[in-house]
Amino acid sequence: MNFLKISMLVALSIQCNQLFANSKKDSLSENVFYTLKTALENPKQVKYFSYRVAQKDFLDPYIIDTLPKLEMLDLKSNNYFFIPENIGTLKNLKHLTISENNIFKLPKNIIHCKNLNYLLIDRNSLVEIPQAIHQLKKLETLDFSWNNIGHLYSN
Repeated sequence: MNFLKISMLVALSIQCNQLFANSKKDSLSENVFYTLKTALENPKQVKYFSYRVAQKDFLDPYIIDTLPKLEMLDLKSNNYFFIPENIGTLKNLKHLTISENNIFKLPKNIIHCKNLNYLLIDRNSLVEIPQAIHQLKKLETLDFSWNNIGHLYSN
């Protein structure tokens, strides 16, 4: 019996573990996807995902594709240099935390996250905030403190 088969799970946090340390999988993204598929009967129902202390420079777009119903995504304290463009496919996303990374530019497709009301991008390497950010009409909280921003808008 596989005790990890949880059919009603809507929140998953795998941060600060060593889930992948002894794995035979070749890449971290394969390991994350394998863990999700193994742990969940239906990973597409997960609404909250927290993944910290990653060992690569970016979040694999395949992980976002695996969790299309996300409402909260916490990617704080990784070494990401960018967030993939397919972040815009997360139509239900309300809360995005990408603090304490090395992100220098927000993906353009973030404006397609029309339900986003909480965006934390503090303590990164941002040099500008895209002008299109105003299209996020439900955005209530925006924190871009401790970055390298020289001007607020870019084309």
